[in-house]
Amino acid sequence: MRRTGWHISFVPSAEVTAFIQSPHRPAKPGRHRDACLTKGLSKKVENRAHSVALFAMYCNFVRVHKTLRVTRATAADVTKRLWEMSDIVDVLEAYEAKAAN
Repeated sequence: MRRTGWHISFVPSAEVTAFIQSPHRPAKPGRHRDACLTKGLSKKVENRAHSVALFAMYCNFVRVHKTLRVTRATAADVTKRLWEMSDIVDVLEAYEAKAAN
């Protein structure tokens, strides 16, 4: 921003774009893994879909949200207790056993 007399005029600069992009910075390091997997390191699309599903389960049922101080599933009344990774493994094993029959 540049002051001209009594008015302040908007001048686009590198500072402005850095300010706009700053809320997105915490998400950027996590995207590096996605970029590597999409460049051919993950050989099957099915494996990639499973990894995204597991990460979504982890974020919603295991990881405690900073501002809510509970998991997202607990906040939405989907479950009443805090899950562990072993609970997710149990759900997956039960699903695979049901699919095998």
